[in-house]
Amino acid sequence: MLVRRTSRRYAQLQEISASFTEIDDAIRLIDTSVYSLLIDLRPIVGRNDPAFERELAPLRSALLHRFCRAGFVVRTTIGRLQLERYFAADGLDAEVFDNDDDAALWLAAGD
Repeated sequence: MLVRRTSRRYAQLQEISASFTEIDDAIRLIDTSVYSLLIDLRPIVGRNDPAFERELAPLRSALLHRFCRAGFVVRTTIGRLQLERYFAADGLDAEVFDNDDDAALWLAAGD
């Protein structure tokens, strides 16, 4: 499964929960335990303020642990480092890529 994030920032913290509810609704009938998830985060502008991170942490962790594998495509080294920090906090073994080719190979290898 491939998810591409838009460049639109959350205007309010409450939007984070609403967007994860939409994702949950969209994948509700899928047995996510047998699928890999690849999220393309390149369009976003990073954010790591404490309030944002507190709101995002449990939602992110719950979503990513539902899939058998999780991978991300990022644009910057800072993005990679932030994700690696998230993975450590969530106890998640995930992959980070900086290009489509490597990400596509990883995603195809899981099928």
